[in-house]
Amino acid sequence: MDQDKSLIPKPETELTSSQPSTHPVISRMTEGLLAQARQTALQQARYRVGDYELREPDYRQIRIWAEANAMEPEELLAILAGSSLEPDEDTGDEFESIHFHLQDGALLSLVWDLDRLPRFPDRWVKGLRLLALGFVAKDKGVEREEMTLLPQAPALRRLVCIYRSRFPLTKLDLMGMPLLTELICLRTQIRELDLSPVPGLTELDCRGNQLRELDFSPVPELTTLNCGGNQLRKLNLSPVPGLTELYCYENQLSELDLSPVLNLVQLRCFGNQLNELDLSPVPRLTELSCGGGLIAIIFGAKAGLGNQLSELDLSPVPGLAKLRFDKPVGYTARFSVVGLSDSVSANRLDAQCFSPEAVFYEDWLLKHANCDRLSLLLASTVKGRQQAEAETGTTDYCSIKHITGREIVGASKAYPAAGAPTARKDDLLLAITGATIGKIGIVNRYDNLVFSGDMLRLRANGSINPHYLLLTLDHHLGQVQFNRWITGSTNGHLAPRDVGRVLVPRLAPEQEEQIAALVAESLEKRQESEHLLDQAKSRVEQLIEEAVRT
Repeated sequence: MDQDKSLIPKPETELTSSQPSTHPVISRMTEGLLAQARQTALQQARYRVGDYELREPDYRQIRIWAEANAMEPEELLAILAGSSLEPDEDTGDEFESIHFHLQDGALLSLVWDLDRLPRFPDRWVKGLRLLALGFVAKDKGVEREEMTLLPQAPALRRLVCIYRSRFPLTKLDLMGMPLLTELICLRTQIRELDLSPVPGLTELDCRGNQLRELDFSPVPELTTLNCGGNQLRKLNLSPVPGLTELYCYENQLSELDLSPVLNLVQLRCFGNQLNELDLSPVPRLTELSCGGGLIAIIFGAKAGLGNQLSELDLSPVPGLAKLRFDKPVGYTARFSVVGLSDSVSANRLDAQCFSPEAVFYEDWLLKHANCDRLSLLLASTVKGRQQAEAETGTTDYCSIKHITGREIVGASKAYPAAGAPTARKDDLLLAITGATIGKIGIVNRYDNLVFSGDMLRLRANGSINPHYLLLTLDHHLGQVQFNRWITGSTNGHLAPRDVGRVLVPRLAPEQEEQIAALVAESLEKRQESEHLLDQAKSRVEQLIEEAVRT
């Protein structure tokens, strides 16, 4: 232990045990108290590394990692503090973000960026309290050595390994993580995955690997499974009766028995060798993706499908809301006024996407109005990043709750991580997750601020006034279109690519500028009224105080 790093001064004399002449009982009590005192002092000790104070185990671990990467602990800790792991819309990676989090000297969550820290040693220090650990590698041009992961983190709940390209991870040993509940490991070279060390696992995403078999008997609590893009020939679901989501696409399955998973609500099994698919055991199914070559779909009867499936009876799943398919060949059936070609363009077939109001507005705008897709009017769209609010923070920070009257009001403060997306004056912030999807506000009172991960920044490209754009998107016409593209049955989400589909009606330039000026003026008047109201409140309080004194 480095004495000069400790934040708790050591006494000049060491604690010593009692003399041998002391009564044996008293001697044992004294030794016990001394041992307890030493342990308490060790637990309370803090070691400074740059701007951070660490507990003794965390300090030792940082030194081990720094030494392995031939850098100073301060430099390594700065890299960890600036690294995060976010979902990627382009690859379909969905998970809760992981950011650097240090509390009371303990590392609770971190992301190891293999592009910046190429070596991850196997040496682990006892006493770590790590709850979430992420690994990320984005640079496809880097030649990497084969790697084995053997984390020794007994408190770990989440392990996320996201590789944007194929990564030479050949072995993942879970023995050191007995409390793990979520495991995500994508696009590696692992051929085996032993789940016996993690009996409490509830979510497993192991797609894009080289797995040939999976044994679920050690993880009976599993509710979500994504094993797509492997080499699985069989899938025994009997050990996981609580499974609600199953994604087993692009394997080598010739049969799929769903009878053990009666509560299944989502199933994606396209790209296999299935000759038949019995849906009668899963009456709660609401979403199904079962392959390409769709010829006809008839709910309540039978659906003829290309690929290996000659027919599919959908009558056992009356609650089916979404039916997805890939590589369509031809279409002969229609639903009401919605052609199947429209569903292919939207890549969806559900009542929300093709609600009469949404279809009417789109058809009317395309036929009778001059309009542009929102994607053509934006210079960029950037998703925010969740931050911890702090009264003494250095940067203004807003979330959905700060959108009031079409603008950002009453932002809090935060210490944003390095690289956190920012919004500037005249940017629009759109809620894309949760119960208030479509809520939108303009950055009017702040020159620069960071924003939460459930918001999307819309920055106009100069071809449209942001105040006019704000009004059109907040109008019922814009809100209906946002609502059309929401996905997710429990916690709704609006993907950035679908935001770009929204149609924005265009007027003559002078008319748009007049409307924009009125919107800007209304926001200024609102701010003035707030100021006058504050003045009135202060004056009333002053008069009351004067009356009390007299």
